[in-house]
Amino acid sequence: MEKRFLRILSSLWPVDRPVCNRLPVGRSQSEPGAESGKTGQPPLPVFRSELEGVTLPQKDQPHLTSWIKAHAPWWLKLSLKVGVFWIPEKSRILRFTGFFRNGSMMNPVYAVNMFESHFKHFNPPLSSEFGVLELGPGDTITSAVIAHALGASHSVLVDAGRYATPSMPVYRQLIAELVRRGYPRDPRPLFHARSIEEMLSLCHSIYLTGGLPSLRSIASSSMEFLFSSAVLEHVYLDQVDDTLSELFRIAKPGAISPHVIDFSDHLADSLHSLRFSAKTWESHAFRTSGFYTNRIRLRDYIARFKRAGWKVERIEEVHWGELPVPRRSLNTEFRDRDDLLVRSCTVVCRKPAERTLTFVQPALARSTDDSNSNKPSIDLGDIKQQKSHLLTGQMLGGWHQLPNENGAR
Repeated sequence: MEKRFLRILSSLWPVDRPVCNRLPVGRSQSEPGAESGKTGQPPLPVFRSELEGVTLPQKDQPHLTSWIKAHAPWWLKLSLKVGVFWIPEKSRILRFTGFFRNGSMMNPVYAVNMFESHFKHFNPPLSSEFGVLELGPGDTITSAVIAHALGASHSVLVDAGRYATPSMPVYRQLIAELVRRGYPRDPRPLFHARSIEEMLSLCHSIYLTGGLPSLRSIASSSMEFLFSSAVLEHVYLDQVDDTLSELFRIAKPGAISPHVIDFSDHLADSLHSLRFSAKTWESHAFRTSGFYTNRIRLRDYIARFKRAGWKVERIEEVHWGELPVPRRSLNTEFRDRDDLLVRSCTVVCRKPAERTLTFVQPALARSTDDSNSNKPSIDLGDIKQQKSHLLTGQMLGGWHQLPNENGAR
């Protein structure tokens, strides 16, 4: 039934066929006519130039879908997406028509630039290992490959479904791009991976697709760098606080966590999503229709980050020149807000480092009573019996905070 429906769609949506994939231009030692390697392991591919090697399938969007995205009014797009998402076994149909996509990470240049835009906020330790977590990797596992090339010892990718493409040419072109940029760890040994499972294993990475329950399965204080790109706005409203709290739990003290948040709707790059009441927008039909965003604004995000324990260190905002929709058309919940011009932002958070405390024995005070002049007012035996309270902050003498790296207390 699904194949027949796709054949009908193919007659309505004329699509350019993908070109054939090519293997690396450079010839490796195991190829015919070359000397065989002594170790028996597949040799590293040799790239003649910057991005020569692997050609990705070039597939244009269906013409009707392109026209709808460019010219159809927002209410028509909303209706089509709601209708399509009620079709059983809809995932292949959605990818075919182009109505729903999980990001643009199949483009290797975009993928690397996106990762670097987050990684610039993080100063990885040169003498120790570090872990990376990405929330919402989307249509590829490229972040695991990039993190590995940057020197990460392990990484975890967490998504709400298995959206990553299994097409290996996507990752081979990424490897070519990483080789061109000269990353610290040579990614060419990954080139011979035959599946994304094998590539994940070589990168010491795990791909989890259970959403919030997957986050809860990750060990506490295990990651130094946690990030997301246009993902937090898609987390269901009733799961945002739990998601931020879980990220905080997973982060090591001192970990950096930058997040790009897109406040526009996913219908017309505007604010049409704010027209609806909370009851309508949070209904099952809207939450499962591919355009859902939780509609949390910047000021509320900052409050939620802080409530989860994060320290917000930096905020970079992108604004509309003017409100893209008439204010009177918005739902009363948003009509009077003063932060609607914020189109997107980057929020850089840090998990506060654990403060080191030391106990200083106080001077023994003497009683003014002559009969008790030889007895201290604090029994040292009581202090020894209450060592466990030192970890909970109960003062028996004096607490002195050791200065941190910047000399502050």
